[in-house]
Amino acid sequence: MPKQPFSSVNIELDSKTQIVSSVEQAAGVLVFRWPHKDGPYYKRALRTCMDAYAGRSSIDCARTAFIDAALEVDIYVSQRLVRQRNWQHALARESRMFEF
Repeated sequence: MPKQPFSSVNIELDSKTQIVSSVEQAAGVLVFRWPHKDGPYYKRALRTCMDAYAGRSSIDCARTAFIDAALEVDIYVSQRLVRQRNWQHALARESRMFEF
């Protein structure tokens, strides 16, 4: 199955920053590197990633569940790239509003 990308999420895990940008990467981090595998958000994230990989859930749901699981165990999460892109799109829309 082809890689299923989503907007990058930067996490700090084991004192290292890691960029997670696909369902496959998120699932890999959850399975192999996650510090606590017993929380409800962890279990939901893993299930949602597997469902997204199988086409039973959306990629956006998997991304959101991954972020929720990180926050559950106090893993630092940065979505700066996403906010920057949203800001750029908003600025572009705003500039078009004033075109005559």
